Order: sequence, then structure tokens, then C-alpha cells
Amino acid sequence: MASDGNVYSPSYGWRGIRNRPVALIGRASDSKSECWGFESLLACINLLRLMFSKAIGFLNEVRAEVKKVTWPSRKEAMGGTAVVVFVVLVMALFLGVVDAILSKAVQGLIKI
Repeated sequence: MASDGNVYSPSYGWRGIRNRPVALIGRASDSKSECWGFESLLACINLLRLMFSKAIGFLNEVRAEVKKVTWPSRKEAMGGTAVVVFVVLVMALFLGVVDAILSKAVQGLIKI
């Protein structure tokens, strides 16, 4: 047995781990080794099934967690929205005033 897992059989020659003929030198990947061959396609399908089952499990957990959330009432949501809009308008007005003052100050310094 070679160190890479390949074995030599007198009647079949060099065989790989899956008992298929193997090349003795490096080679580029082909369709059979990149999940498009006959044997390896089953492995890809199993991988896709595993990925989809994990995704479905995750979405089921998300649904369960969302059901546990205590959602605000319409009145609470409207009150929170009003506070945010008010604070944004106050900050915009404040920054506008500060910008105007600094703009006049810089223009005054430039004219000196």
C-alpha cells in the first residue's frame, strides 16, 4: 500500500481508496472528482440534503424564538417612533446651526 492510500493489485493494477483505477502522477480534477461523476454525485446529493435539513432546522428554531417575543402594542410602537422622529429633527436643527456658525467662522478666518 502506498502512503497516499493507493494499493497495487496484480490483476487490476493501481487502485485508489474507492477501488477505482488511479493515475500515478498528479492530474487536474475532472467531472468525476468534482461531484459530477456517477459515484461522487451521491455524495453531493447527501451533502445538499444535509445543508437543506440544517437550513430547515435553523428556520424552525427562528420561528420558535419569534413566537416567544413580546411584541409592542400599536400605541407603544407609535410612541417610540414619535420620540425617534423628534430626536432626529432636534439633532438635525442643532447640527445645522453649528454648521452655519462654523461656516461663518471659517469664512471670517479666510478673509483675514
